Amino acid sequence: MESKPQAVPLLPRCPIRVWTTILAILVLSSCERTPSKSDYVSARVTEMCQGRSGEALQSCRIAVIKQFSDMPFEEMKRRYPPPPPRPRPSCEIF
Repeated sequence: MESKPQAVPLLPRCPIRVWTTILAILVLSSCERTPSKSDYVSARVTEMCQGRSGEALQSCRIAVIKQFSDMPFEEMKRRYPPPPPRPRPSCEIF
């Protein structure tokens, strides 16, 4: 008699509440984010181009982006305050 190979489970058998807790931790930890260089530049654009509109706003944005494009991220973090956190759309339900 030939025996069939048994399937090896990919995940260990655990109670559903353990998997639910692990999933909740992963989801909540993914909602935390540290500001990126893009966030710092956006904050600088908002501050430096405040009150402008139309073509003046567009040219100001380009000038600010060019000004900070060569600046290392570590220097931006040292010289400027952290930008306000932006919520992730997937995290607004919590």
